Amino acid sequence: MAESIEAIVAQAQAEGPVALQYNPYQVRFWEALEARTPDARRAYTHLALFSGRQGGKSLAGAFGCAREARHPNRVIWACAPSYPKLHDYVMPAIARFLPPAWLAKPFSAQHYEWQLTNGSVIQARSLDDVQRGRGPTLDLLWIDEAREVAPVAYKTLIPTLAVKKGVRIITTTPNGFDYWWETFYKTALEAIPGYWACKYRSLDNPAMDPEEVEASRREMDPLFFQQEWEAEFVSFSGAIYGPALAGAILERDDEIRRILPEWPHVDPARACLVGIDPGSDHPFAGVEIVATERGLVVIGEYEQRNESVLGHVRALSHLLARDNPARPFVPTTWAIDKSQRQMSIELAQHGILTTPAPNEVMAGIQRVKSWILAERLWFLKARCPRLLASLFSYRYAENTDAHGAARKEKVVKVNDDLPDALRYALMSWPELPVEAGPSELRDLSPLPDEARWALDRQQRVDRPDLFPDEDGLDGAGMLGGSTVEGVGDFWG
Repeated sequence: MAESIEAIVAQAQAEGPVALQYNPYQVRFWEALEARTPDARRAYTHLALFSGRQGGKSLAGAFGCAREARHPNRVIWACAPSYPKLHDYVMPAIARFLPPAWLAKPFSAQHYEWQLTNGSVIQARSLDDVQRGRGPTLDLLWIDEAREVAPVAYKTLIPTLAVKKGVRIITTTPNGFDYWWETFYKTALEAIPGYWACKYRSLDNPAMDPEEVEASRREMDPLFFQQEWEAEFVSFSGAIYGPALAGAILERDDEIRRILPEWPHVDPARACLVGIDPGSDHPFAGVEIVATERGLVVIGEYEQRNESVLGHVRALSHLLARDNPARPFVPTTWAIDKSQRQMSIELAQHGILTTPAPNEVMAGIQRVKSWILAERLWFLKARCPRLLASLFSYRYAENTDAHGAARKEKVVKVNDDLPDALRYALMSWPELPVEAGPSELRDLSPLPDEARWALDRQQRVDRPDLFPDEDGLDGAGMLGGSTVEGVGDFWG
């Protein structure tokens, strides 16, 4: 075994200098590792690089370790989920970035370590046993393919970084909305100080052959392809929006201009609506949407907890003025959960007059999903990353009990604040954003009673012209000025 390990390292070093092609994501990762605050402290102590298969993430992590080892007396751990992965990926990658002149002695197969002439040491460790995380005080920890590492193994390592405020780096292919997404990527999205993360597709690696990627696209399940090659965070179990969501994301300028012709500007004369999901024990969330000839486009998001109502109002006002500071959007509708009466009163004190939106979850989900499939709802990827992450993770809860009996269908109430805000906004919009062909009502008879009732109720609100009242009054008259008293989103 010792000889084989030494052979692995020797072969990697014998290959000579590594020819690196320019990959902007890897470069930004290395820059973030070197970044310092004005008082010379590290700008980031938690860094994560999520990439598709063969995206060069192991080389990026190894190069980061080598750069850190240039500083004297550093103790660095390079970790993998298992010994095979340690041998196959981590150790050869590090060896390629350590010139022989840096080494005080040859690689030690007994201790799995490189000792450098400046007093730094890089040690390779497998985390298949969580107890191996009980090690020395570290300056830097790198975990490759973190998705395969038990979170408890990482948590066992955290105290080794506390004394020196050590850096922790993970490089991995996404694995849905798992512990690593929650701990590193989501936290970075929330702009928590000290956290940095990025993700990129396999095709963003300049060494990747596009034909090989396309061959995999044809052969693989769409969700699995999104995860493994496009580095998307997807949920395989009970996903509500699933692959449909990917087709509604606008990323390139040409894609955006197909829906929003004036991009990168946004015409302030466009109709605008904002959906709000207030919260005290969870984040206050809002989404900004504009209407175009091709449908509704989500162009902004807001999510913040532990803030005053005035603070939320100011932040939303700033969001509405981002594209046109001299002429901010004036929303035609501020949609809010109809049960949030007190918050509506508080917002009104600051000039925001809200419209109560229906809060039936299943009906709202159907509207969001159907408008996505009808290509009437779009998302600017750069403008609403947290909303998209939440939508990809949005899923149904297990609806059978321990005896296998069916229970009422529910969604998992985790990171659902922005999706709820989107749902309220769409439920307040009176009709599909563009004129559709002849409308036929959906056959609701196969659905459960509660779902059928909720959808039937919403159809009557959306298309009152199709529901003449038994007493001769049509639904439009009742909702549009009838003397019949309205009750919430319905009539009584």
